[in-house]
Amino acid sequence: MKVWLVTEGEYSEYGIVAAFSTKAKARVLLKRVEHFHPGYARIEEYELDATLPSYRWERSAWISREGKVEVGEAIVCEETMVEESPYSWGLPFFLPQGKEEWLCLTIVAKDGERETARCAKIANEKRAIILANNLWGDERGLQLIGG
Repeated sequence: MKVWLVTEGEYSEYGIVAAFSTKAKARVLLKRVEHFHPGYARIEEYELDATLPSYRWERSAWISREGKVEVGEAIVCEETMVEESPYSWGLPFFLPQGKEEWLCLTIVAKDGERETARCAKIANEKRAIILANNLWGDERGLQLIGG
């Protein structure tokens, strides 16, 4: 079963004006709304009681060759948008920062906001693998850690 929503606005101004059981009914209201706000409103179609997507927490971690670690804020990512990998929305890469190169990772965070120490530990483990093979700054080093 489907539902048709008449919505308007974008970002923080986004809102649902009304919900309808048919697209024809939604079109009637859309015409009225467009009279006052041309091009601002639209009809969105959704499946009722659809399978709920699953989500997971992710964090970005940056680590220097010397071991300085910075862990970013936890974000929520929809599971269906990512591959089954510890690096879901981004493969590891090296990022030049002044005279240094930093290793940048995306790490699945098991417990949201409280994962800073664990993410830093994982980043250090990946750093150690690359350094042990003398491949810091080399794309082959990324392949060693799943990139």
